[in-house]
Amino acid sequence: EGIVIPADKTVTLDLAGYTVSQTKEQTAGYQMILNDGTLTIKDSSDEKTGKLSYTDSGNGGEYISDVIYNRSVLVIDGGTIENLSSATVATNGYPHAVDTYSGIRNTSVTINGGTIYCAEYSAIRMFCVSATYTADLVINEGAIVKGAIDMQNGTLAAALGTLTINGGTFETTKNANNIRFANWNGGATEYGITASVKGGFFKGGITTQY
Repeated sequence: EGIVIPADKTVTLDLAGYTVSQTKEQTAGYQMILNDGTLTIKDSSDEKTGKLSYTDSGNGGEYISDVIYNRSVLVIDGGTIENLSSATVATNGYPHAVDTYSGIRNTSVTINGGTIYCAEYSAIRMFCVSATYTADLVINEGAIVKGAIDMQNGTLAAALGTLTINGGTFETTKNANNIRFANWNGGATEYGITASVKGGFFKGGITTQY
């Protein structure tokens, strides 16, 4: 079953070179880890082989299918977070390695190292749904992102969110764009999400969408 980090907890998960994996046919929205607290993920092994690996073996009709669903503070210092769900899941649903929702409190994701990978969809989604609470994503040197970064406005008005890329290595997989600015409701008159790219290596250059 999935793991829940409660809102009042601070947890460090050291993968220590091991793989925590799950393959499961989902019938409802699911995540291996739901974080409502403060969660840090690292890999203290010399080989840096630690992984969180998830595969939805269903058809994707349950909507989201995530490795980590973050609703608070997430720090990734090392390890690989990978979603290996199939193209069928990506066609019918939304698999992510890291997925963030800002509807109940300020949320943040800081990636200082490790690899974030989604085989068939976006590696990272920041689902910005509030004009009160912000969803902030910071990516620093040492991080590897394989798959698009989605900065997604889920409202018809301005929603708060920031993307700051200070460094790292970025490559696309099935999405043709490194960074996508998507709007859940296409008639929105305001966006409210900002991005700043200060460094990093983008294989094929930087492309954006929407």
